[in-house]
Formats: sequence, C-alpha cells, structure tokens
Amino acid sequence: MKRFKKFICLLLSLLTICACLVISAEASESAPPILCGTQYTKVDSNGYYKVRFIATTNEELSDLSEIGFDLTVNYSDGGTEINDVKERYSCKYVYSSINAVEDGKNVTYSAEKLGGKYIFILSVKDVPESAGKITFTATPYTVAADGETTAQGEACKMVYDSGDYADTVSAMSFNVYVGNGHPDLSDTERAAQAEKITKIVEDEDPDLVGFQEVSSYAGTLGLLGYRGFWNDYIKTYENDYGVVGYDYETLGYNNHDTGWVDSPLLYARDKFTLVEGGMKWPSDTPDVNGSKVDGAAEPRPYTYAILERKLDGVRFAVVNAHLDYSSSAVRYEQALRISAFLNDSRFDGLPIILMGDLNEKYQSKTVDTLIGNGFINSAEAAEETEIFGRTSIDFILVNDTVDVSLYKEINTLTGPDGETTGAKWWDEDGNVTATAYISDHNALYVEFIFRESDVREKTDSSVEYLPPVFPSY
Repeated sequence: MKRFKKFICLLLSLLTICACLVISAEASESAPPILCGTQYTKVDSNGYYKVRFIATTNEELSDLSEIGFDLTVNYSDGGTEINDVKERYSCKYVYSSINAVEDGKNVTYSAEKLGGKYIFILSVKDVPESAGKITFTATPYTVAADGETTAQGEACKMVYDSGDYADTVSAMSFNVYVGNGHPDLSDTERAAQAEKITKIVEDEDPDLVGFQEVSSYAGTLGLLGYRGFWNDYIKTYENDYGVVGYDYETLGYNNHDTGWVDSPLLYARDKFTLVEGGMKWPSDTPDVNGSKVDGAAEPRPYTYAILERKLDGVRFAVVNAHLDYSSSAVRYEQALRISAFLNDSRFDGLPIILMGDLNEKYQSKTVDTLIGNGFINSAEAAEETEIFGRTSIDFILVNDTVDVSLYKEINTLTGPDGETTGAKWWDEDGNVTATAYISDHNALYVEFIFRESDVREKTDSSVEYLPPVFPSY
C-alpha cells in the first residue's frame, strides 16, 4: 500500500496550460462537476507510465474554495490484493483546455467542448507496468466558498492493465435455481444459499449480471414471504449495480401466481448509464404483462437494457432471458420473438449481448435461430476458455461487433473433492436436504471488448499523452 501511494501525486507540469487560475472565493451552492475521461502515456524505458483524470465544472471560480478528486485504487502487490486505497486530492489549478496528439498533430480539447467552463485534472505518475491490472475509481468534487457545501460528480471506474487502458467489459449469467432453493427450505438455509451466490458475484466482480429464476414461488414462507426475501436480496446489490427487470412494489413481476421466473439484469453504476430498459414477453404481444406463446407453461419475461459507457459514450444492448421448459417448439417460437425485438431499429449498429438459460443445447433449432440472427456463441469465439465439459443449456451470445477474450464456467455443481453440491434437493425418502447446494446450473462469466469502441489512437513514442478517452460530444 505504501509503495503504491508514492506514485500517486499531481503532475501539473506536463499539461499545456492555457489558463492557470488559482481558486479563491465567496459562498455559493455548487453544481456537481463532471468526470469527462482519462488520459495516459506510453510506458517509459524504466517500466512506468502516467495516468490523468479529467473533469469539468460549470461553477464560477469566485463561488468555489476547493476542487479535486476522491480516488479509490485496487491493485495487486506481489500477489497480495490491495483493495480500496482511498485518498482525497485537491487540485490547485484549473484550465481552459488541454492538448493531445492525434495522427502526429496537436489537438486541443476545450473546457466548453467537454461541457464545462473549466477543466481540472488529477495526475498519477510512476505507475509500474509490472503492477498489471489497476482499477481507479475517480469521483470529482467541488467545495463552495463557504467551505462546507460539497458537490460530488458521478464516480467512474477506469481500469489500466500493464500500461494500457483496459476497455474490457465483463458479464455473468447465473440461474440461481428457483430463487435460491426449494420453497420448503428454511429461512436459514435460504440465506446460506444467497450468501454463496453473493460470494460468486463478488469474487468475479462482473460489470453485468443476468440472474434467472429470481423466485416469487410460494413455499413455507408463503407467496409474499418468498417474494419479500428476494426483494431484500436484490436490494443488497443496489450500491454497486443498477437493476432492470425487477419490480419491488409488486414483489417480482406483476401479480402472477406462477410468476417465479424473474430474470433481473444488473449493471455497474460506476461504468454505465441506463439509456432505456425493461421487461418484454416473448409473445405476439410483448408489451402485454403475462402474455405467452401457445403451449408455454408460464409467462416468462426477458429483460433488456441499452447502456452507455460513461468514459467513451459507447452504447450497447444486453438481454437476459429464460426460455420455457415445456417443449423445444415453444422455445423456438420464443427465440423468434426475441430475435424480432432485437431487429428493431433502436438496436441498429449496437453491440448486443444475449445471455441466459435457453433450456436448449448448442446446435439446437432454438440456438441456431439466434445464431442465424447474427449471434455468436461466446464459448466458441473466446480466445481463452475454462469449461468443465458439461453440456450447457446456458449461453452468453454476442453479435459480430463484440470480441470475446475469456469464457469460463464457474463451478456451482461439485465441491473440491468432486462431491455433488448441485440442486439435488431431495434424498431417496423425499426429504429436503439442500443445506450445501448453490444451484443446478454453473454460472457463466465472459470478458469482451467492443470493436468500434477504441477511440484512443496511439501515435509515435515522442508523444507524451495519448488522445483522451472521452464521451461523444
């Protein structure tokens, strides 16, 4: 930790200063500043690089007494994970513009172009390439002239990996088995299962999570009791994730006695902004609550979201689905309707991730229908895979604007000695014996990049800072 703190400091001398103004002031309520992006240098001959974070404020300088960043750092030090190193850094100067070099030419980014009156910057120098992956979470702040009123902008997470800006996105799909257990499990057993699910999510720390079978199934807790349990559980993620496709007021989706197959979609708040999203039904009337195709056992909604990445403004779509268990013919019809929905013009040109429990194996008619609509099986496309060899009915599919670097299955079915820990809820006498089980599905985890999202353009080695990763403007 001490070693890392040594290379966090301000590096104002490397900036092209077009206006250098010392902040002083009298009181006024501050509007939140905006974190615009990040910028970095190439790794030098000694194995170090520099990073800086750029924010703007629309406040008059006379109304402020302080500006700066709250910075949280997570990294590995010799194999030891160092988490949540937190510091506040005050910036002494503001600027009207900053420079970068693109295609060998100087390019100026003005404060106005970035959406503010003034730019302020936190620079981090002597970041060792050998540290590997380092996660910075930067939150710009301003303090009003009264010295008491602080306005904070939105936090944004930025990952650098061995000297390169890592624009990788990660996603997890996880069927949690009828809402984390048979309905006759006790509260204690159910809570133990939820704790194990939470640990899997925390260990992988995905940017996107698609749960299936978040249950409102009635059992010993009663219908409302079981739904209430999942209300409390999903809410535990809300500090870190936005939630789409789960209605707290109706304790799951709207008032269906068979409504125990919600598929909420979670997205990292510090990385993405929700543009639009909600639930649809894979039927001829997708906006009619509880509708289904002929022959379907249950009305199973799927959840979709269009998200915007905060750092570079790239938009993409995510769908989380759980197809019916009744027959292949029904699942095929559902796949056709999901494909039709994704053919809407709002998805034109967007990277798309479709994940969930499809209840079909690879190369089935249902999966082939989705692949024929422009999707690729990430298990086939990934550069690196970790697969247990189990024939899966769970998938994370991507379209051709997404490059998958890693696909892996997370074992929830067997213990360290090979013992079965999957969802075999009854013993031979029909008694519930589920205290050690997590789910009857392995969780899936992928990492990927968007092909069109790399707005950085590396130039020759004489360039100090590479072009910023900025949102569209």
